[in-house]
Amino acid sequence: MDVARSPEVIVVSEDPLVRSGLSSLLQGQGIASASAASLTAAADAMADIAVWDLGDAAGEVSDRLEELQSSRHTVIALLPDVVERSERVRRRRSRASPS
Repeated sequence: MDVARSPEVIVVSEDPLVRSGLSSLLQGQGIASASAASLTAAADAMADIAVWDLGDAAGEVSDRLEELQSSRHTVIALLPDVVERSERVRRRRSRASPS
C-alpha cells in the first residue's frame, strides 16, 4: 500500500520571525519544512513548494520576477492586503492629525 507523502516546503522570507512562525505552523501540521531568506538562497532546497512571504516588499514584485522565474519550486506567494493596509494608514493619519 502506497502512503501519500505530504509535500516538503521551504518558507522564504526576509523576516526571520515570519520564517520561524510559518515553519512552526507547517511542522505542527506534519509538513516537513525548511527556511531561507530568498528564493535564490532556497534554490538547492529539496522541497516541492516554496511559500514566499513578500511582506512589505510586495510593491517590488515586478523587480523580483527574475528571481521567481528562476525558481525550480512551485511558488506560493503571500502578499499583504493592500486595501486593509491603506485603511490602517488612513486611520493612523486621521488620529495623528489635529482636529
